[in-house]
Amino acid sequence: MSCADRLLAEYYDAFSQRWIDPQPLEDALADARQVLWLGSYYGLAKPAAHAEWVIADLSPTMLRIGLDRLGPCLAVEADIRRLPFSQRFDSIVAPGCVTAYLLTEHDLEAAAKSLAAALRRHPHARLMLDAYDCDSIFLKDYFQGDRWLRLDGRDWLRRASLERAPGQPGVFDVTLDFIAPDGIERNRPVHFRQRAFRPEELAAPFLNKGLELLHQVRDNAHGRFYLTFAPT
Repeated sequence: MSCADRLLAEYYDAFSQRWIDPQPLEDALADARQVLWLGSYYGLAKPAAHAEWVIADLSPTMLRIGLDRLGPCLAVEADIRRLPFSQRFDSIVAPGCVTAYLLTEHDLEAAAKSLAAALRRHPHARLMLDAYDCDSIFLKDYFQGDRWLRLDGRDWLRRASLERAPGQPGVFDVTLDFIAPDGIERNRPVHFRQRAFRPEELAAPFLNKGLELLHQVRDNAHGRFYLTFAPT
């Protein structure tokens, strides 16, 4: 595994503890027997002994990290828009703003269809999503400025910048740069495009797929919100 991959994985872990409210996640997992964990924020994952877990991500590297950290579970390289499951899970969770990669309405519609299809149809089944809040994330320093972090056993300066995509509401481009204290060692900057939503905007296609919105939590202090759905 490259140094860049390790840094990014530990960066996700560090920020998951500071920026993500664990309560909606814990509530969605409380009664779960069959769990689908989407994305690579494994620092929040606490598999229960009675539950069978599947982790899914587009990155084989992040899946290997997940297997190392979580122990026995099934790892599947999969796209949230095209999950290879049908009514398999009684809890599907996607912490760490996996939704941010749903850049277009087509992406969002496909993900809603795929996730609704993978969720079992019983009263206790839950789907939990979090997302960047379009009304507050751009006011935070989450993707902007410098921050010292302890990663991979040493101190690194994380330098972040954000640029809004013109003509695409909620869409933005991010650059992350990790620089060692002496300024000599640095990794190639990481670039990615993401999307922030309003709660009603993200919820709509899931409601159209026959899911009921049970809970909505808006965390303006951290520029995020959480949606929990159940089958109707």
